[in-house]
Amino acid sequence: TPENGTLCYYRPAEMWAYDPDVTGAPAKNYDLLAEPKLDASKMGSLLAPGVKFYIDEKVEGDHGTIFVKPRGFSGWMHQKSPEEEHERAYKLEQQPEMWIYDPD
Repeated sequence: TPENGTLCYYRPAEMWAYDPDVTGAPAKNYDLLAEPKLDASKMGSLLAPGVKFYIDEKVEGDHGTIFVKPRGFSGWMHQKSPEEEHERAYKLEQQPEMWIYDPD
């Protein structure tokens, strides 16, 4: 209510994955980027192959490259650069359902 402040807010609920076994990308840890740019510095925060994650943000960068910010991590990951043959991150086709309890 306006008197009590915001009770909830929207957060994207897209679940993504980094799984080189599925995409064919090189099977190694992914060093997250400091900003959504391919030439950004590395954060030193690593995602291991096979990890699934929700995203906090998604932006389109240069040349149509999609960048996602994994929830709970510092940094950005790219989906696929124009020069790469395989995707790094991808959106899961089957998205989990979210239920919200509302006693009123």
